[in-house]
Amino acid sequence: MNKYRLVYKFFILIGIIPLAFTLILFSSQESEREIIAPRSVEGEGVYTNSVRLLIDGQSPPEGSPWNSEHNIYWKRTDTYFILDLGGDFTVSGLLVQVDGNDDYNIDYSLDGTDYIPLVQIRENHGDIASGMDTMSTVPGNPHFVADLEFDPVSTRFIKVTAVAGDSKFALSEIQVFGERGAVTELPEGESKIIRPAQITSIGEFENDANLIIDGRIPFEESGWNEAQNVFWEDPQASFVIDLGNIYEVTGIVVQVDSNDDYRIEYSVNGEDYAILTEILGSDGEVLEGMDTMSSIPEHPEYIEDLEFFPLRARYIRIFAADGDNQFAISEFQVFGYRPSE
Repeated sequence: MNKYRLVYKFFILIGIIPLAFTLILFSSQESEREIIAPRSVEGEGVYTNSVRLLIDGQSPPEGSPWNSEHNIYWKRTDTYFILDLGGDFTVSGLLVQVDGNDDYNIDYSLDGTDYIPLVQIRENHGDIASGMDTMSTVPGNPHFVADLEFDPVSTRFIKVTAVAGDSKFALSEIQVFGERGAVTELPEGESKIIRPAQITSIGEFENDANLIIDGRIPFEESGWNEAQNVFWEDPQASFVIDLGNIYEVTGIVVQVDSNDDYRIEYSVNGEDYAILTEILGSDGEVLEGMDTMSSIPEHPEYIEDLEFFPLRARYIRIFAADGDNQFAISEFQVFGYRPSE
């Protein structure tokens, strides 16, 4: 009898040891990606219920109605919500519950003024056809959506905005994961996104030219003449981005209407321009609507034909060169660094 008890205990023991090791390893991994408790949350626009619901740690059941008492809900795309983390953090993951048949942008910012796209949630993400749907950017989470995963970023503010859908938008919870302290700064001479000083324009076009440098990239395949784009038919229209100083420009990210040709030029003095690169109607993968393209090899929207050697510039100019006379641009981001001399 004692022999069987010893064998039984042996098998129990060899089963527990790997389990315990796994739990310790999991706990160690979680300690590197802890939930961040926001200092505050604010809403801008017209919405129903208290914004504190967004950070109370509670979510209604999957598929529950968009306009329940557990959610913040609203109807206009100019409404948004901002979480202040209370300091600089390295953010590496998100968990969010939104109404499942709408599109949402999640942006981030260090200063609360200039926001950069972080995650775009589309109506076909998640697995709930109607009602509230939980989604996570963290692998291993049961609600993980691979398309939402992102590289860690340094930030203090997180902004959530509905951008398209049935005008019945809802958000019940957003949880932010990471650790205190910013991502290690890039060494001097390595590229960062450059914040433009201003943008000027000539010709006739629709919407505010500042949309081109507001840091927000709409969903691909969206219409050329939508409210988030600057669009035009005038062949004389052009836009000049003033970087504020001379930079070593190393790359660009731009979103334009997909079936047209655009020319991008650069200048040091704002008078003498030379060609930087050209976008052709055959570039990109979108057949109709807005298409994001980048000259940066590591970028997911990289187009080899757009790549250029680093050069010094203060001004970047873009205009339509050919196409169907229905031209549009929604965003133009410039990357580079201040030269040492």
